[in-house]
Amino acid sequence: MRYFSRQWKVKSDNGRLVKWIILSVYIVLSLAPVFWTLSTSFKPRSETLEIPPSLITHNFTLDNYVKVFQKTPVLLSLRNSAIIVTGTLFLCLTLGLLSAYGLSKFFKFAFQKFFLYLALATRAIAPTALVVPFLIIGRRLHILDTFLILILTNTYMWLPFLIWLMKGFFDVIPEELVDAAKIDGCSNLGILRKVIIPLSISGLVSVAILIFIDTWNELLFAMSLAESVGVKPITTTMTYFYTDVYTVYGWMTAAGIIGIIPAIFFTLFFQRHIVKGIVAGAVKG
Repeated sequence: MRYFSRQWKVKSDNGRLVKWIILSVYIVLSLAPVFWTLSTSFKPRSETLEIPPSLITHNFTLDNYVKVFQKTPVLLSLRNSAIIVTGTLFLCLTLGLLSAYGLSKFFKFAFQKFFLYLALATRAIAPTALVVPFLIIGRRLHILDTFLILILTNTYMWLPFLIWLMKGFFDVIPEELVDAAKIDGCSNLGILRKVIIPLSISGLVSVAILIFIDTWNELLFAMSLAESVGVKPITTTMTYFYTDVYTVYGWMTAAGIIGIIPAIFFTLFFQRHIVKGIVAGAVKG
């Protein structure tokens, strides 16, 4: 017995070691581009053009960040991105939660699954194929080059996914809890606010993080549907330093680092709420 126990322990330790090695390699490969971008943002221009390039700069400088603030409306772009993301999150969460709640608890019909899969299939359409239709819609509604057109396009991209995912969370909530809330006098919206959402907060926050990151990083619609500086988001800032003649890599990477900082803070802040939501849902269930 001791022999078999020892053999099982060795195999278990080896399996754990392999998992850690694979995870470490994945982390290194994932963070390598970010580290390279960060390192390049602190290099002087002459060093960014060296061949072979250096992994870590030998002449640390903050000049690239200074130039970004001097030559681009980076603060205005950050404000624009915040407006677009906030509007997209508000529309997605409001419409998505109500739709998922209705499909899960009230409107059940024969072809509901087909309808949900069809709605999700719209997410599979390449965004480049949607640029021209959105241009035509925006021109006819006179909302081109406004925050509204960018908010609507991002909402279109994420709303089906949110409905599909949140309906799955709502479906596993016991009907007894809903019935008990009705007996206590809760309205349908009260049940959604006091029972359904608290028990599904982990999934809701996860989807909100995905929507935030994708909307914050969106560039295609921002370049196609917005022209004025007062509307363009932070992702367009990096295009100021790229032309057919030259590319200032130091300024571009500095703008990229400035752009990802809010997304990092948003993710780190709400990551705590995912864990809290999982624990709360387990306890309440």
